[in-house]
Amino acid sequence: MDYNTEDLLKSPSFKLMCDKFFGLARNENDINVLKEILYNGCFNGVQFYSKIVNKQNSVLEADRRVGMANLYITNPESFYTIMGNKVDLFHGVNANALFSILKYGINSLAESERQGITVTTGEKWSRSLKKREFISFTDSFDAAQNYAGIKSINGTEELSFEMIIGISKEDIKEKYTSEIISDVPEVGITSSIPVENIKVILVPKEKVEFVKRVVGNTNIQVCSLQDKKDKFYYMHNYGATRIFDDKYENLKNNNTIHNPFSVNQVEKLSLGRKILKVKKAIDYLLKHNIGEDVKDYDGRKIR
Repeated sequence: MDYNTEDLLKSPSFKLMCDKFFGLARNENDINVLKEILYNGCFNGVQFYSKIVNKQNSVLEADRRVGMANLYITNPESFYTIMGNKVDLFHGVNANALFSILKYGINSLAESERQGITVTTGEKWSRSLKKREFISFTDSFDAAQNYAGIKSINGTEELSFEMIIGISKEDIKEKYTSEIISDVPEVGITSSIPVENIKVILVPKEKVEFVKRVVGNTNIQVCSLQDKKDKFYYMHNYGATRIFDDKYENLKNNNTIHNPFSVNQVEKLSLGRKILKVKKAIDYLLKHNIGEDVKDYDGRKIR
């Protein structure tokens, strides 16, 4: 079930959050974008509610919209990049898993053990079971960021920072299950996620350039996200919201960045990503001398 604005505005906490975000708007464009996010739960054709997660209600819908409103206000370039690439599912993890993910993709705990891949993420409860055969993704950006703060096992301090991985549900097709017992909206993906399906990686601002170098010549776009410690709100899973006035005022006083990207510009970046993939495929064919086999047959050239 989808929830419209009339349903959500019955919640005083959601209305309060709308007022707070509109108070952070820098210009008329911000107001229009925030209306689309908060009142419609979508932007540029991308619906925040993926419709494949294990649960849906007005509290979770409010959480989805507020999380995206916060991303837009604090990191508009990141928001536009996510929307331009039609990302609607997120996986929060510690950056200690970055090198493994770039080499093997994202695998379940059980699959990692079968392949002999060292697991550097948290999820202690699933470790104790030793049988987790799926990877958890959520369509709530804030929920993913909460998971991203879990400390790594066998990690290094250099890479011990939060990281959010974004994919599109269109890339996982029917390889998922919603049979997950959880307090947050999650979907379990029952097969590994190859690196090619990772569209964006979000990390703290000060780590963006470092991660870009690590990611290297791939199609993954690296974006920034606000530190959890700087968020001016905390939304409880029963619908209440806590506002930190000092953090809100700090954000309001420093929120002077104008949007550097438009949706059309990000769509061009996305198109460039697709062109790059085609070029890589062509380079591979040429490098391995794979081409059309031309033969002479009865005086005619055939392929």
